Amino acid sequence: MDIRDYAEIRYLDPEKSKFENTKGGFVSLKIEPEELYTRVNLHKAFPFTLDREYISVRYIITNELGMVKDSEIKEVGIIRRIDDFPADQVELIEKELAKRYFVPVIEKIQKVKEEFGYIYWDVLTSAGQRRFTTHDMSNSLIPVGENRLVLVDVDGNRFEIPDHTQLEDKHRKFLDMWL
Repeated sequence: MDIRDYAEIRYLDPEKSKFENTKGGFVSLKIEPEELYTRVNLHKAFPFTLDREYISVRYIITNELGMVKDSEIKEVGIIRRIDDFPADQVELIEKELAKRYFVPVIEKIQKVKEEFGYIYWDVLTSAGQRRFTTHDMSNSLIPVGENRLVLVDVDGNRFEIPDHTQLEDKHRKFLDMWL
């Protein structure tokens, strides 16, 4: 027995799968001839470096009140390559992934202050000025590659530092303490 005996991967056929925006602002998926999933989410599979490949499409089952339980999320299939889909579908898929994986890039750390076990950040990002708080830097600071870092704040928001070696000395040294 091998792994294929335990898991079957269903790749979505770009010619038979059609994503659409719903009136409620969600995304639906129709797979010819008769499958309809009224609300799906798109998730990147590992490794994240293949950001245009291996996208998990998950169906969200809701009750009559629109409530969702974790156990009510099922994988419909995998998008093998986004670019295999028609241009309008690619655009919709890209927008959905951009919403889910929005990660502002920190362009400049203006101020960082450690107090009572929390670290308070005042930064300039690709999305403008941001202030956020981190706790327990061993879990909040994630190395991604040689010099790239991701910071995760107390609310789960992510911020990227593309190359921490390019930061001002005092901020680079502060981060180096945690690496």
